[in-house]
Amino acid sequence: MSYKPDSEDSAIEQPTIALFAELGWETLNCYQESLGAATPLGRETTAEVILPHRLRAAIEKLNPGLSSAAVDLAVWEIAADRSTMSPARANQAVYKLLKDGVKVTFRPEDDKDQEETTETVRLIDWTTPSTTTSYSPRSSGSPATTATSAPISSVSLTASRSSSSN
Repeated sequence: MSYKPDSEDSAIEQPTIALFAELGWETLNCYQESLGAATPLGRETTAEVILPHRLRAAIEKLNPGLSSAAVDLAVWEIAADRSTMSPARANQAVYKLLKDGVKVTFRPEDDKDQEETTETVRLIDWTTPSTTTSYSPRSSGSPATTATSAPISSVSLTASRSSSSN
């Protein structure tokens, strides 16, 4: 691909990638990414901006002892489709989840007769942010297109699939 000084790649992507590197984030070139569940990122399509298996692992690491049902609900909530919301409202919703955590209500797996439990699942360790990582795969066509690994949870910050509630 030829260099175009007024392209999105040179105006936005490259400076953003440079900023991520300056902040200590790791980048991964996804331009020629192989797709499929068995690939390193595990994406079926380049439209997938959440990496569920990495998100799940990061949530489990950040919230030890959390039941798999609670982890599943948190992954579902952060990756929910927010396409019917305005971009500003969708960003606000995801920001709130990142900032405050995801409230999930579930029945304990070991005792289905117990009442439902509500927990807040942390997505970011705000006291020690370097303890968790983020991968934000991008595949827009630029050879420098990247996935980033940063001192936050495995939640995509460059784009997110979101929930249909406003």
